[in-house]
Amino acid sequence: MVNAESFRTQNGSKPLGAGPRVPMEPGSSPDASLPPGKDKPQLTSDPLGDVAASWAEVREFLNHFLTVKADQVKLQARQVALWALAGLTGGIAGFAAIIMAVVFLLNGTAVGLSELLGGRIWVGQLIVGSAVLLAIALAGWLGVRKFFQTSHKRMVAKYDRRHSLQQFTFGYDASRRAARERGADGGCAPRM
Repeated sequence: MVNAESFRTQNGSKPLGAGPRVPMEPGSSPDASLPPGKDKPQLTSDPLGDVAASWAEVREFLNHFLTVKADQVKLQARQVALWALAGLTGGIAGFAAIIMAVVFLLNGTAVGLSELLGGRIWVGQLIVGSAVLLAIALAGWLGVRKFFQTSHKRMVAKYDRRHSLQQFTFGYDASRRAARERGADGGCAPRM
């Protein structure tokens, strides 16, 4: 029977753990074989205690980091809220100033007209109020008309592009196909 030691020796391989050995002086410690400036790592009696201490340190630093980030978010939220409040206040003040200017303008116009019409204030107010309402109605009508015209033009352009794509892809578009179908059945096809 061949044992492992003789097998390794016959095949020229070294036994496990074999390598250059540093001879030790009798009475010397294993630390003497370390190169100069290299200390032997200190083994503690409680390796899990070191891990627990390191984990506590990591936890504390992570908690500190997260607290700083949370405070930064709170500060930014406060700044945004403050600027929003300032903007809202300025907007309200500006809106109120515009309303007051319009009231003064219309009131002055009404009083001026009433002076021209013999001191009858109600006539000046009636004329100015009617003119303002008429101007608002006219502007609203023009705006709605413009909106519907623009919307119609966009819709026509959309379907023109689609018909062009159909013409390019299939050789005909949906409107020509529908006209051809109506012509084939005498125009009696049901509409959907």
